[in-house]
Amino acid sequence: MKAKIDKEFEASQNSDLVWDFFSDPNKVVTCVPGAAITEQIDDTNYKGTVKIKIGPVTTSYKGQVTLVKLDKDNLDMEIHGKGTDVKGKGNASMILLGKLSKKEDGGTQVNTSMEVTITGKLAQFGSRMIVDVTNQIFGQFIKSMQDKLAKEEEALKAAAEPAPAPETPAVTEERTEGNTITPGSGPATATTTTTTAPSTPTAKAT
Repeated sequence: MKAKIDKEFEASQNSDLVWDFFSDPNKVVTCVPGAAITEQIDDTNYKGTVKIKIGPVTTSYKGQVTLVKLDKDNLDMEIHGKGTDVKGKGNASMILLGKLSKKEDGGTQVNTSMEVTITGKLAQFGSRMIVDVTNQIFGQFIKSMQDKLAKEEEALKAAAEPAPAPETPAVTEERTEGNTITPGSGPATATTTTTTAPSTPTAKAT
């Protein structure tokens, strides 16, 4: 059973920040309900697990994700995933194409196209239910991703803000008796006041 899902959405962050997020499976997986990265094989291959519930049936898959194409210059990506039901009752595979576009307001337009192939227990529900469940998961993914991008953007802005300048102590004018100190006037100069005693009348000789 195959199903194709096309989705587009917007992120208020710039394309560099959005690209760095989407091209890092360790970040992306935190936004996918029921998914986890269990091992990084190399720069482009990862092992992981995902749990999917459709109707009354819950199936866990264990498999591998491969970053087939990451073209940062053109903001294009292609990701393949494949997994096997841990109980051996089916398989699932996925091809995801992603394209980012810069917006005039500084944000990013994200367009994705995903093709999913499922065999085993989940295939009995048909493509319509698979698409409905995938849409729900995708909606949760977008909300979680937007929240995480907003936090990353805030952290980057906080780190870029200059540290506040140290406060300069206020200079106060000091006065001492007989001396005047004026800020910036150089060494203090003592001012001396001389008081002359009144003269004593001289007695005339007779």
